[in-house]
Order: sequence, then C-alpha cells, then structure tokens
Amino acid sequence: PEPSSEEDELLNISEKTVSELLAKMKIEAKLSVSYGEADEDGHRPVCVELHGDDLSILIGHRAEILNALQYIVNLIVSKQLERWVQIVVDVEGYRSRREA
Repeated sequence: PEPSSEEDELLNISEKTVSELLAKMKIEAKLSVSYGEADEDGHRPVCVELHGDDLSILIGHRAEILNALQYIVNLIVSKQLERWVQIVVDVEGYRSRREA
C-alpha cells in the first residue's frame, strides 16, 4: 500500500531531524529511512539507518551513544508531531547484527 501523506511527513521529519543532529555533531553519513515490521498491535516503527565511514563514534560502549541519539530523535519528532512515534536509529546494521 502507498504511504499516506501523514506517513510521508513522519518519514521526512525523521530524516530531517537526524540529518540536522548529525550536522551539528559534524558527522557525515548517508541516511535511509523506511518503515519497519509491524508489532503485534500493528504499529510500524520508523527505521533510520546510517551509513558512512567511521561511524563507530555514534555507537559507543554497549550502544550507549546510539541509544541516546535514538531517544533524542524520538523526543524531537514526537514533540513536532504532537504524538508519540517510535523511531529506531541504527548504524551500519549494528542493531540487527546484535539481535541475530
């Protein structure tokens, strides 16, 4: 199914928010933004995948930096949209490798 304009807005705001945070941190990365698999309630998280050279600085010890970045992105986007959204931020597939 085609994404609704509300879904498009969520993807765009998520991408813009992560891009702006990375720019402020002076970190260059390519972003891909999509919807993840729906949970048992039918909610699909937004997945923001970062790709680039030497992005391990964004992961940190036991993913502390990555989790903090994800938390901040969730707060900013949820506040802008005035509703809670779930955004998963990943660096070079780190989270998916850890879950495997």
